[in-house]
Amino acid sequence: MKSQISSLGHAGLWFELGDTRLLCDPWFNDSGAFLGTRHPFPHNTHLKTQSLKNFASLKQSDFIYISRFHNEHYDPKSLKHCPKETPLLISKLADKALKKGLQSLGFTRIIECDSHERKQLAPNLQIQIISSENSRHADSTLIIKWHQQVLINQKNCPLNQRQIQELHQNYGSFHLLLSGFSPEGTEPILLNPDKRASFQRSKRVLKQQDDAQKRFKQSVIAFKPKFAVPFPSPSCFLDKVLIPLNTENPTIATTIEQINQWRQGQESQALAWQLLPGHQIDLVKNQVLIAPSWNGNINLLNAISTGNTAEINDYIQSYAKQKAPAIHDYLSQLPLSEPLLFQEFSQFIHSLIEKNPVTLPKAFPFPILFRVRGDYGGDWRIDFSKQKKLVTRLSHHSQNSSQRDAYILNIESLYLQNILNNRISWSDFFHSQRFQISHHPNLPVDSLIRFLSLQKPSPIQTQESAWKNTKQNTKRDSEKSIKSLNPLKITVIN
Repeated sequence: MKSQISSLGHAGLWFELGDTRLLCDPWFNDSGAFLGTRHPFPHNTHLKTQSLKNFASLKQSDFIYISRFHNEHYDPKSLKHCPKETPLLISKLADKALKKGLQSLGFTRIIECDSHERKQLAPNLQIQIISSENSRHADSTLIIKWHQQVLINQKNCPLNQRQIQELHQNYGSFHLLLSGFSPEGTEPILLNPDKRASFQRSKRVLKQQDDAQKRFKQSVIAFKPKFAVPFPSPSCFLDKVLIPLNTENPTIATTIEQINQWRQGQESQALAWQLLPGHQIDLVKNQVLIAPSWNGNINLLNAISTGNTAEINDYIQSYAKQKAPAIHDYLSQLPLSEPLLFQEFSQFIHSLIEKNPVTLPKAFPFPILFRVRGDYGGDWRIDFSKQKKLVTRLSHHSQNSSQRDAYILNIESLYLQNILNNRISWSDFFHSQRFQISHHPNLPVDSLIRFLSLQKPSPIQTQESAWKNTKQNTKRDSEKSIKSLNPLKITVIN
């Protein structure tokens, strides 16, 4: 009887548990994600042919799990190879765009799972999908109970104290934890940074890395699993302009030394494994099996294990050349900018202020300058203090006027056009890093990013009120006792 997990690269997993197969977050898109900038590290190209055959062989007794509506987890090009009658599991609280996207691909059995419900997939096999209650992370965690083993596929999904307590109450002990070790986000590239701005950016990068490793340690301490795996590995940048961003993240290749360091002095005695594309976890023998495909890549395997930066950089340069044609083909298919781009942008900004006529001017009482490069672009300023004329077209690159702007965003007209046409979301665009930004040193750089990512009808909060609510929610969660935990119900999927 099979009892193993295969890594498909990044967050992709292929579970074989008895007669049931479970596919999680496959990502085999040759053009990567987020406007072709991000790709699995290390590459998973050698697994693609066999994996797609396996996807096509899925039966109605097998399952697919998609954790979130995110390019690295929800990949239509991979999912199109799966039979559309295969049951597909998602969180009930997932971004509604995820369900719509899956329906548009033709999937007919989409099962929305409540956080407090355990699904019986097969004899001795149950799952539970827990939605993050952090408003900034529309993510989910997958719990699998296989016979007496409990496996947690957490990735970078934040869980609060109450949710962890519920899991301990419902499952007792945990066999395997897969949890994020590397920063999920990347600091944006600054436009003409001064020393102070560069220093602040470097501090934020280091803080992101430190916070990510602290979250991994906290998850291991909280769950106390027998085995822990830093997972998923971060995606890498292959665009020639963005490749230097890879070197900012020393955990792009989680080394054996880093894995062992966090164990020193920790409360948990969990053993840690390294999981690379093609590696398998044998749940019977409790060991990681190195894929034969790595036999011809011993140098890279050693470089990843030891953190050899020079070797890894050489590999990424070669990887970028291999993927360049697919990235070029993808970008060349994007519709070009149109003559009415400024009018469409102005309409978009007016629609945002109509939804938030009071809070938006309070949250942004300063001008924002868009420098739109390319056809039908220009310098466009947003000023919420001017009710009748929110967006103004300026003379080209007016240096004097830019000094009064709190934010300056450089963006290609091609990408702005596709955002306004809803082919690309603001969130995906910012993940792509295909922009440059400058900001006043006293203002947080992510305020503008959060503002533009707002495309939902619900009113926004000011930064101060959002922070207060976050603290109140955290305090309320921590005060809930075990007695108030939600009961778990079990349903059988036929």
